Amino acid sequence: MDQIAETSAWHVVIRWQQHYDLYAVLREISLLRTELIYHLQVFQQAHPEFGIAQRLFASKTVHRILDDIAYDATEKFLKLTRGKTEPYA
Repeated sequence: MDQIAETSAWHVVIRWQQHYDLYAVLREISLLRTELIYHLQVFQQAHPEFGIAQRLFASKTVHRILDDIAYDATEKFLKLTRGKTEPYA
């Protein structure tokens, strides 16, 4: 997890240098969510033994992970923006 966090941080710095667009990042997360949920539904239909508890857990997990990514991206964007516009941020 530490390596993932470090890679994510470097990715944000690179995106910032390339004129970070928070809207574009959130849109990418939205598109990823749509695709993952679609494939989750296809998997669940192919595996009827996948019970309601497992279905809910899988869906909740996908949404939680993507929400965390969106929150993190927004937080980093705001920190970078404040750092660039506020001298003592």
